Amino acid sequence: MDPDIKAANVAPACSNNHGVYWAVLLLFVLVGLAYSNSLDAIWTLDDDPNILQNSRLHIKDLQPETLFQTFFSPLHPDQDGQPGLNRPLAHLSFALNWYFGKDSPAGYRLVNIFIHFLVAFVLFLVIRDLLDTPNMRGKNPGREGSIALIGAALWAVNPIQTQAVVYIVQRMASLACLFYLLAIWCYIRGRASEARRRRTAFFVLTMVSFLAGVGSKENAILLPATLLLLEFSFFQDWSQPSVRRRFSYVLSSGLCMLLIGGWLFSSGKLDALLNYSNRLFTPWERLLTQPRIVLFYLSQIFYPVPGRLSIVHDVELSRSLFDPWTTLPAIFSVLALICFGVWQMRKRPMLSFAILFYFLNHAIESSVIPLELIYEHRNYLPSLFLFAPVAIGLQSLIDHYRAQGSTFYRVVALFIFLLITGFGAGTYIRNLAWLDPKTFWEDAAHKAPLSMRPLHNLAYYHYEKHGDYEKAYELYQRELGLRSYDRKELSSVHVNLANYYYRQGEFSQASEHLAQAHAAFPDFALVRYLQAFVLFKAGQPEKALDTLRPLVAERRHSFDEHYLMAQILLQTGNREDAIVHLQNCLHVLPDSAKAQTLMGIALSLKGNPERAEWFLGLVLNRSPSDKQALLWMIDCQLQRSEPAAAGGYASQFLEGVATDQIEGSIRKAIDNNLMPVDTRERLSRWLWMHAHEQTSLTLKSSP
Repeated sequence: MDPDIKAANVAPACSNNHGVYWAVLLLFVLVGLAYSNSLDAIWTLDDDPNILQNSRLHIKDLQPETLFQTFFSPLHPDQDGQPGLNRPLAHLSFALNWYFGKDSPAGYRLVNIFIHFLVAFVLFLVIRDLLDTPNMRGKNPGREGSIALIGAALWAVNPIQTQAVVYIVQRMASLACLFYLLAIWCYIRGRASEARRRRTAFFVLTMVSFLAGVGSKENAILLPATLLLLEFSFFQDWSQPSVRRRFSYVLSSGLCMLLIGGWLFSSGKLDALLNYSNRLFTPWERLLTQPRIVLFYLSQIFYPVPGRLSIVHDVELSRSLFDPWTTLPAIFSVLALICFGVWQMRKRPMLSFAILFYFLNHAIESSVIPLELIYEHRNYLPSLFLFAPVAIGLQSLIDHYRAQGSTFYRVVALFIFLLITGFGAGTYIRNLAWLDPKTFWEDAAHKAPLSMRPLHNLAYYHYEKHGDYEKAYELYQRELGLRSYDRKELSSVHVNLANYYYRQGEFSQASEHLAQAHAAFPDFALVRYLQAFVLFKAGQPEKALDTLRPLVAERRHSFDEHYLMAQILLQTGNREDAIVHLQNCLHVLPDSAKAQTLMGIALSLKGNPERAEWFLGLVLNRSPSDKQALLWMIDCQLQRSEPAAAGGYASQFLEGVATDQIEGSIRKAIDNNLMPVDTRERLSRWLWMHAHEQTSLTLKSSP
């Protein structure tokens, strides 16, 4: 009989349901305890633009069309352009979280923790079934369940996983990992099933899980290469020459999957695959640096003390094979590990698979694709099987000493218990750093003292939020002497310094820092927008228009640029064009109160009070005490010769305002001096007279 067919006709022995129930319970308890203190951790970094500011996820009902629109949520909502289909399952899950809990982080983290538990349980099933495949059968008889549980538990409570679980937006990584593992498990079950119908069903589920994984994050595209690796590691008979020849296809298939995955990461734009315009390193430098980073990841996985874990790490860029000197040894070490994995494929399939799986699934995020250099959550998927060989070794020690009648096996069992407990405690301790932005970023600054990002985010997420602008300014100044490989990050420092000077009314200093921000990253649209904004506030509307026009042409679907353009045009008297830009604003955000108010102002200035009243009415229906909308509504009523209606709005406007404060209240309610001087004076006199009439009526009606 053909050895491939023979191997395919043997099903894994997965009949111990009692062991499965224990695995579910133990993994649930371990994961729950390890992450029990993380529910109220902070929102940070990409959580803000991808969830908190992503209006497509802020659903108000569960209608099919509402849920469907979440599939098209952009990864970077602040960027212009109509979003396409983008990680739809991950975005749908965030939208459902928003529907049930809005911006409360606890609900999001409960889902993240539950997904992590599911990943750990499916990992248990996969390891257990792999131990009963043809190339592993008989090597650990009757110990498949305990080995799988040890391997899954060590992975699940390893502190390095905290970034993928506690960092909310990294649900994309954990959800993709869950479907990736489900696809592997379905493939194993289908590969080992004798009944054709059952085998077909499992293979269909493999494909469905694969598509769901890619729909969560693009690096799941490497699954076909992984399945080929799994096939040769656990099912194929290596004594056959045909098997050894076919193994070469695994390498070519892996390369194809890498290219496709890179293409997906670049949103289907081939020119973006190697677009390093935002980076201060080259593709060659990134490729040289990654072996050192991947080895650092491995050291964190096997020695995951909380003091070695951080959202930011100081990384010295590899400029050549000898700069720094560790570059070449790191490359040789990675190649040696890969060669060792290939060499062990026949003798120790699980060890071989764990090593090759790790490097294969780092191939997208740790190669030449222009992502940031280092993030711990990138190990969530690649590290899945690293503890399976460790578990086999530990179980073998227990069996060895037990067979000899030695009680030393109890010491090994105690070591396993302490190792899992220690990992869980490390995870619990690491979670504490995520509970407060100040603690979180101070921790990162301590662990990465040469990097800009910790100080930048400490200033932004803590001191600015608390109104301590002087301390934030001090930190921004300190940042300028630190390291960054990201042009946008370097530019952002100058943007925040410009913001500080703008608050002080020092427009020239603000403009100087914005010029430096633009020089650091010319493609940063926010900088050009802010340059126009500062010029506008500094009383230079024509220069502001010259700066803003090219940006508006590039970002046709961006709200902020069109809104600022409308403000400037209104101030310069170009009301027709201002209305066109406001129409664009309302197309992007139909319920925007400030766009509706400005549209009402523009129409009022244009001499169309009836239409202006309609827009202002929308604002007042939601916010009846909005002073700006009330003031312009009064003007509309007076234009229409409706003094009685104007009086009603005037009473609302003057509520809580003393007679001598009327002029000041009008000034506060006028946006950017848009109201002509004669109109403002007329309204001031009318409101003053109305206030006195109301006072007189009150006195007359008093007993």
